[in-house]
Amino acid sequence: MDRMLKILREEKALIEARIDEIVKNDDKIGKSVRLLQSIFGIGQIVAFTMIAIVGDVSLFANKRAFQAFMGVNSQQFRSGSSINYSRMSKSGSAIARKQLYMAARVAANDGGIFQDYKDSLMAKGRCYKSAIAAIMRKIAGIIYVVWSTETPFSIDIYNEIKGKHQIKPCI
Repeated sequence: MDRMLKILREEKALIEARIDEIVKNDDKIGKSVRLLQSIFGIGQIVAFTMIAIVGDVSLFANKRAFQAFMGVNSQQFRSGSSINYSRMSKSGSAIARKQLYMAARVAANDGGIFQDYKDSLMAKGRCYKSAIAAIMRKIAGIIYVVWSTETPFSIDIYNEIKGKHQIKPCI
């Protein structure tokens, strides 16, 4: 068991070294990693995963198409003229959704704009997981905007471009 753990740790170290080498040698990937890591809640693993899954953000026409690809867009269930309920569609990448979930959990508890957004949603009666789902959708939209405009995330820039890309302001 100890020998197997040692081998697995060595493999992990080799894989991490190879990823670091790729990021250092490829300017486009390195820039994308830095852009994504400028967003609250997104660390190195989430940034690498998003780049691996998406590849090129210019393939998406807008923020909503990107959110749908990630599987965090809303899906409503209707019967006649009444809307029964809505939920996350989960039609996109399950791996991307898992990464967005972890990023949203971190961002919702770091004391920044996402924690304020979570608190405001919970004050309106939404449960914790519903608020996290809303933050996942918001982070996916921000990823699209940051990546497509090649501008690092900042609160000032976020407020400036929110109308242009249909992002609602964080309270």
